[in-house]
Amino acid sequence: MTTISLAPPLPATRARTSAPAGFAGSTRVRTLMGWQPVATLMAGDLVLDESGNLHELRGIRRVQARGDATVRVVRKGRAPLTVGGGQMLRADDWRAQIVFARPTVSPAARLVDGVDLRAGCPGQVTLCQLQFDSVVCLDIDGAKALIKPAL
Repeated sequence: MTTISLAPPLPATRARTSAPAGFAGSTRVRTLMGWQPVATLMAGDLVLDESGNLHELRGIRRVQARGDATVRVVRKGRAPLTVGGGQMLRADDWRAQIVFARPTVSPAARLVDGVDLRAGCPGQVTLCQLQFDSVVCLDIDGAKALIKPAL
């Protein structure tokens, strides 16, 4: 008689709480009317992507996030940006060139280096999540952010 022994079942994966995506209300994006803070945008506004193509904004969700779940993007000569740790940012600096040999897209929380991208800010932050019908790469005050359509 042949017997078959089965391996014990794998433990269930632990639920991971992902960092929220989105931008602080003061973050500016290019629209037909010039640079506008995301907090003032409404569904139906036309937003320009990094290539100058127009995309209709389908909606904006506002979510409360803990300050330690955000990332501050520090830039020379400009005010710092606050984005959610889960917001996809395009990195095209020397680190991306060394590691990937080309620009790459990664969640903001993974790009934190303590110099140009710093972890968190105190208190609660309201993040604005922009919603489009297709994938859009926006210029947000000089940084590049990738926004995927909501499911």
